[in-house]
Parts: sequence; C-alpha cells; structure tokens
Amino acid sequence: MKKRLIGLVMVWAAGGVHAGTIYSADFSVAGQGCTHTSADGFSAASPVDGENWTLTYDSTSVSSDTTLNEFITVDGKMRVQDWGGEGTITSDTITITQGGTVNISGSGRGVGSDAFNYVGKEGITWFYKINDNDPVEVFLGETELGGTNVNSKTEVGYTFSGIEVNLNDQLRVGFAVNVDGADTGVEISSLTVDGTAAGVTSSGIDLRAFQTADGVYVEFVAYDVEADGSIRLALLDEVGKVAWEGLVDVAVGPQSFARFLVPGLELGRSYDFRVRDEVGKWWEAAGVTVQPFAAEMTGATLAGITLAFDSQPDRDYEIQWVAALGDTWQTVTNTTATGSQTSLGVPHPDPEGPCGFFRVQLK
Repeated sequence: MKKRLIGLVMVWAAGGVHAGTIYSADFSVAGQGCTHTSADGFSAASPVDGENWTLTYDSTSVSSDTTLNEFITVDGKMRVQDWGGEGTITSDTITITQGGTVNISGSGRGVGSDAFNYVGKEGITWFYKINDNDPVEVFLGETELGGTNVNSKTEVGYTFSGIEVNLNDQLRVGFAVNVDGADTGVEISSLTVDGTAAGVTSSGIDLRAFQTADGVYVEFVAYDVEADGSIRLALLDEVGKVAWEGLVDVAVGPQSFARFLVPGLELGRSYDFRVRDEVGKWWEAAGVTVQPFAAEMTGATLAGITLAFDSQPDRDYEIQWVAALGDTWQTVTNTTATGSQTSLGVPHPDPEGPCGFFRVQLK
C-alpha cells in the first residue's frame, strides 16, 4: 500500500466552527434596497449595500409607474413587488478557509395575484460563482413558485448540493429577480451557505519544525507524489485563522521533500499547521513543537567519532569537518536517514591534527 502525503484535516475559520453555516443573507434591517415610481424616480442609485449583500440594477431598463415599485427588505424578507425589471442581490465575497464542500440554499415565494410572464423570464434565478469561473444558475418561474392565486403561492426552496471548494476560493452567491407589472412579485426569505470540512484521508503525520542558524524550518516528506504542482503550508493562529502561508513546488515521483522557512517561530513553542498537497487534499498538523537541530558526539577513537542527531526519514545529510572555525568546510561523508534518529561513525579527516569541528548539513 503506497503512502500519501501525511496529515489530517483542518478547521473552518469562518464562524469558528468545523462545519455549519458560513453565510446567511441578512434581511433583518427594514428598508434596505430601492423603491421608485414614475413620479419620484429612483430612491437610490445602483449599487445599494445591505447588511452583507449588494443590490445592483440598471435604472435605465427598469420601468416604473404610479404604483410603488419595491426591491426592499420588509419583515425580515426581501420583497420584490411590481419592480418592472430585473435586480440582482449578490452576497459579500466569502473567502473559503478550508477545503471541503458547501451547500447553497435559497427559499422564497410568489406574492401578488397576477401570474408571472414565463416568456419574459419573470421569477427567481438562483446562482453561485467561484473565483472567476462562469456562474452556475437555476431559474424558478411561475410553475415552480406556485400558481396564479396569491393564496396558493407557497414557500419554495432550491439547493446547490456538494459543491467542492478549496482554500482561498472566492465564493459569491445570490439571486436575480425579474418581475414586470403591478401585483406581481416574490419574497425571498433566506439565502445561506453551509460548509462541511474535508474528511480525514490518512494518518501518521510526520511534520517537524527545527531551529537552525538561519531560522526555523518546517519540513515533511510527501510520498507517492502524483502530479507536478505546489504544496502549501499554512501556519494557524490561536483561533484557527491563517497567519502565514508558503509554497514549494514538487514533481511527479515516489516522494518529494517539502521544506519551509517559517518566520516568527520560537524554539520550544508548539504551533498548528495546515497542509494542502499537490492534488488539492487537505491535512492538519497540530501541536508541532520547534526543536533544536544539533548533533551529539556519543563516542570517539583515534579513527574517528560517532555522531547522533535528529533526522527526517528518507532525507540526505552531509557530515562536514573543518580544522579551525573560519576555514572552508569539507565534506567527510553522506548518509540517508532511515528514522527519526541517526547515528553513524565518521572517520577523522586529520587524526594528527590538534583539533577540529564537525557539523551536520541537510542536503
């Protein structure tokens, strides 16, 4: 059985929950939106900002008459009554903070006694858009919203289910409402996005953090690398939000070594990390403690010394020597670690010399 990139899952930062509602359109503040008649014109220029959404429309293409034309929040709902054209509600941008899936749900009902004009596409168009991709849409007209009699127009919902999302995706959701004529309209009661975190794919994580002369390095081995691409490492703060991110490129092969110089880490402290592998899988490593990277001499003879040091499995290490600090380091031998501790005998390059210094260099 081949190993995959080590790790577990990460948490949603939005809302501070592992899974649940990460967006809900707020229609609780009455009077947000726009109204107009032919007498008073438009009460607001497009766009109009709501609590966490924006209404956009083209005032030159929206007809008006002597009755009140509404696209406005009333009693905790968004009412679109006798609007005379199309207006679009779009959520604030939702930044995805973890890979997984989302469900996007909306609910509304027809109001007024007149029938919708299906040919004119009167009704509700629910949509979502990820990054710069084309929007995904579904239209609900007279048939779906329930008859011509106001009393038969019951609440109707629609859900986009199981949409896959990745870290830092920019998601926007919303609906466009098109009504044209007196006593025709809809009321939108809800628009929500629920998230489900990516599940556990594997275990046995071996992510390590070492203090070296030039800073703290976080490193791990990715096995069975399946595609050219990048591996992303994120440092999480105390509330699970991303405090720092880094990328390394990997190539197709049985394994690849990922090594990141992470700023701000301190020796002896523990940190939480999140990893995205080269094929978009998400993993989590919590409580990683920064360790010193040092070699220890455990034995010495005239022929050489025995060195022991913490190591990363499958990584190559170079043992170097110098007679006096300030001289050029010379390579004595190389070794490939097979475990988390490596011990090896190193021949002395100059047995007759009065002194010398060894060091372990990660290749």
